[in-house]
Amino acid sequence: MNTQAQSRSDAQPSFCKRELAVLRLLAKEQSSQQIGDTLSIEKRTAEVYIQLITAKLRAVNSTHAVAVAIRNKII
Repeated sequence: MNTQAQSRSDAQPSFCKRELAVLRLLAKEQSSQQIGDTLSIEKRTAEVYIQLITAKLRAVNSTHAVAVAIRNKII
């Protein structure tokens, strides 16, 4: 693999402020409903953010996403 392609694959994904807020609340073991209530968004919106975060981190589920985020010092 050339270094340019390797740099892209090794780069951490970027997160908007809301995604980071959701990720931090996930790390505090809050449910989608609790995250929605805390951030004044719908439960379904919180679930969409969780799906986006999980995909960006290439995680298998939200618990794994939190572990990856902590390991990579994202949160």
